Amino acid sequence: MSENHSFFTYREKNDQDLSFWLKWRNRLAIAIILYAVGFATACIFAPLEWSWFSWIFLTPAFVYILKRRFQHTFKGTYFFFWGHFTLSFYWLSQVIPPAAVVVAAICAFMPAMAMKNIVQLYRFLDTEKYMDLYPQVTHNGIQMPTILLAKKEPIFILLASAIWVTWEWVRSWVFTGFPWNYVGQAFWDSATLTKLLPYTGIYGLSFVVIIVNFMMFCILYRFYMRQHDKKAITNLWKKPVLYVSLFPLSLCFILPVLPEMKSKGSIRVLAIQGNLEQMRVPSREQLYRAMDVYQHLTIQGVYTEKPDLVLWPETAIPYALLSSDMAPYLDPILNEIWPASLLAGTITYRQIFGEEHEYNSLVLMDKKDKEQFFYDKIHTVPFGEYTPLGDYMPDKLKEHPLFVRGLTAGKLYRILEFKGYKIGFNICYDDAYPDVTYGARRNGAEAIITVSNDAWYRETSGSYQHLTHSVVRAIESGIPTLRNGNNSDTCLILPNGTIVDPLVSPDGNPFYRGFKFYDLPILADQQMTFYVRYGNWFAWLCSLITVVCWILMFIRFYRKKEKLQEKIEV
Repeated sequence: MSENHSFFTYREKNDQDLSFWLKWRNRLAIAIILYAVGFATACIFAPLEWSWFSWIFLTPAFVYILKRRFQHTFKGTYFFFWGHFTLSFYWLSQVIPPAAVVVAAICAFMPAMAMKNIVQLYRFLDTEKYMDLYPQVTHNGIQMPTILLAKKEPIFILLASAIWVTWEWVRSWVFTGFPWNYVGQAFWDSATLTKLLPYTGIYGLSFVVIIVNFMMFCILYRFYMRQHDKKAITNLWKKPVLYVSLFPLSLCFILPVLPEMKSKGSIRVLAIQGNLEQMRVPSREQLYRAMDVYQHLTIQGVYTEKPDLVLWPETAIPYALLSSDMAPYLDPILNEIWPASLLAGTITYRQIFGEEHEYNSLVLMDKKDKEQFFYDKIHTVPFGEYTPLGDYMPDKLKEHPLFVRGLTAGKLYRILEFKGYKIGFNICYDDAYPDVTYGARRNGAEAIITVSNDAWYRETSGSYQHLTHSVVRAIESGIPTLRNGNNSDTCLILPNGTIVDPLVSPDGNPFYRGFKFYDLPILADQQMTFYVRYGNWFAWLCSLITVVCWILMFIRFYRKKEKLQEKIEV
């Protein structure tokens, strides 16, 4: 008897172990599939730029939500967005091999939370009084929400899109912020859709794209429910009120095209693109080589024509240009380009309250004055330019080249008055944040100069994705932008988003060493765009809507809990 008992106990334990491993194997398989599908949806951004897929790119996540009966939404969609961001940010692996996966894992949290909130919103709008019209479905004890009445579907779609935009905005400042490749960014070159940008910024563009995605969700859910309600599909087409939610998208076609503005003057700029590899800790030989490249290109360009301004990109020389060691190399260049000035990206050091601070700066200089003006980068790059929580790291880890930098972020949107015109600035990562550009515009900037060092990402699509953000900022602000890259994508961007005269090789390769002259136009009768005047008003509005939804959902949950408690007590 004891032997039989031992046998059955052993067998029961093995069955439990097998069941456990089968369950986790299935979960792992689902996670891998979701990650792979999300990975593929990154095709909406460069290098493929299949922007048309943006209208339905959330469909795989919707299918998962429906198949799982609205359960485990956060877990499943997290893996989906983790894959999506991994490929979107793949170029970060050129800096540190695991960087793309780690950054993607952080960024995936926000859209996954958005999807969880949106599922909660759907359940909130699904009220019991309509159960007779659309009976709920129960599967394995899990109750599915009903199909929303047609009059509620537009409300759901608009509120869900607002929640999505809120969490996109959160991504711009939480965990130091990484506002890269919002959904609306996929349409950076759409002449129709970008008409929204001067009014709502990039957040309005994401809003209209997500509206179409959640219309697809409503359609998918009706198809999914057809086995329980044969009228579900026909009802969809008989209730055109669903399409009221397309009104924000229709604004893109209604809004007028910005009128072509006349120029009241221009600044003749010689832009130098050295196309040098990234040097995190440069040797003396690399420093001399960089100086030779920029000296040669600058003098060659100046002999061709005398500009008003010579422009070098972000940290063109991997050393502090204003140090006494650089004088023998810098002084001959300033003498050759005179009376033009040099505006160069460089590292600067300044004493503040007795403590030395290191900045990533743009400095204006000529042979009479080597520091006429400076602008400090406002948004420094985590790990590339400063180390989050670096003070708490072990001393040995601080000595690693990855963590050795500790640049101080600038605080002011400084404006340069040059030749009677006012110029604002972005240094590299600054132009991923709309506030820097519209902050400069509010301070009177009539044009923007953006300098960047995308050599970190070598010849990947990282630099091209960066260019698309510069284009969006130019449209939002309504003023021209001259962009100067270290290794690629030097060009002039007009307020309507048109890219003019990119600096490329004879065969069209943007990764090219050379120089080009640009006339940076200063437009007459410039008016601040609605977005510049009111900033991220649309993101704030979406956030307010989201908070109200949270409060109402919490009240509903609390009341249901109270009723359940009363029933238990009875």
